[in-house]
Amino acid sequence: MMPPLFIIGIGGGTGAGKSFLADQLQKELSLSVYHLCTDRYLRDLAELPQNANGLAEMDTPAAYHLDELMEHIDALSAGEPTYLPIYDRQAHLRSPISEGVQPPQVLIVEGIIALVSEKLRTRFNLKIAVETDARIRMIRRMETDLSERRLKLEIIKKRLLGSVIPADETHILPANDFADIRVDGNGDIQVITNQLKTHLAAQFGAERP
Repeated sequence: MMPPLFIIGIGGGTGAGKSFLADQLQKELSLSVYHLCTDRYLRDLAELPQNANGLAEMDTPAAYHLDELMEHIDALSAGEPTYLPIYDRQAHLRSPISEGVQPPQVLIVEGIIALVSEKLRTRFNLKIAVETDARIRMIRRMETDLSERRLKLEIIKKRLLGSVIPADETHILPANDFADIRVDGNGDIQVITNQLKTHLAAQFGAERP
């Protein structure tokens, strides 16, 4: 019988270093690991809610297809191969192509909303919050918007002040309180990874004799 899937949820504010930590864990764990970013489940631009500033809101739970995300997590937990969506952040649209994924031993669910939803949190065996100084996080967000999303600086500033920062403070950061482990996103990533590997070894030892 296939052992139960071990699911790690990694949350934290925008630019905290969540995806970097998830990638490092995926590389270093001596198990089959799949890194599932919640950004795959963003709604298309026309479906995104608007905030009081009239801006499309991409940093709140309402901007995501959370039910679909949980359905896919449940399918992988049940040992079922699953097709996951692919999202184009530049076009703000879901691709017509999906990715077929076989159930791994460890599933890492990572993104700003990973710890926000109570229903989503109940699916995690281990919840991690990555915490980084807000000034550093906003600089990282601006760099990503400039280099990867190719947004103009004026649009970036408007989004940061009118949407990203308010959502960060209202929805994302308070959810860090639900984490089992809180790590410093500015810390030595190898030290952090080793600590988590030790923690996981204890968890697997307890759950998988």
